Amino acid sequence: MTALYDGNITWTARSKHDRTTSTVTRVIWREKEPGGGELAIDVPTPHGRYTINLRVHALLNGITPAHAAEGRWSTPTPPRSGGCSARVFASGTSLFLFGEWEEAGELYDWWIDLWPVEEE
Repeated sequence: MTALYDGNITWTARSKHDRTTSTVTRVIWREKEPGGGELAIDVPTPHGRYTINLRVHALLNGITPAHAAEGRWSTPTPPRSGGCSARVFASGTSLFLFGEWEEAGELYDWWIDLWPVEEE
């Protein structure tokens, strides 16, 4: 199954308490296995376009199943990339990710709110 989403993303630097929020222009979810898959996210920001690729997998945290995402982000101008991770929460057909992002030696908390626009 493939699904398309729209949404909003926010980053907050832990040391500076500044915040950047952007509208997500494209998110593609590709289910690869029960409870897992891949998210490809494109985000234009005031600092350039970011591409985020995450591998989502199911976890068992005691009583209830949860999902974790791990992957990389990249931006072409100037060229750089780094790691990111998140917990994935689902409510109906919407998704919410909350996690950690590393860029230029700085740690960020980041979250993204996604809602479906199309499913194939």
